[in-house]
Amino acid sequence: MDRRQFFAGIAGLATARPKVSEAKTPDLTLADTIDILTDYEVVHKAKLFDSKGQASWGITDYMSRSIQLADCDRTQKRLIVIHEFLHVYNRLHGIEQDEEIIDKKVHEIYKKLYE
Repeated sequence: MDRRQFFAGIAGLATARPKVSEAKTPDLTLADTIDILTDYEVVHKAKLFDSKGQASWGITDYMSRSIQLADCDRTQKRLIVIHEFLHVYNRLHGIEQDEEIIDKKVHEIYKKLYE
């Protein structure tokens, strides 16, 4: 490998994000949870709609640093909190994941904590 290839590889590392299939979100730790709650406002609303006018259970707004939660039962709200916290965690750590992967991780975390 010559110098040009070496430095091109390093430049690629600086901007590369893990692919969905490669990304592994660890369990949220208590420290992660405290950091998110320190940086984000959590807002409870009776009803919640996304930017397209669709009903939603939870929305994370990275610009205003807020997490909005729709009113629902305790179990559902726990699942939504974990889901939205994973979005924040992934964004902070440069991990791109789709909803299917996040939902799977939500249920793994919930099962460890509550079942």
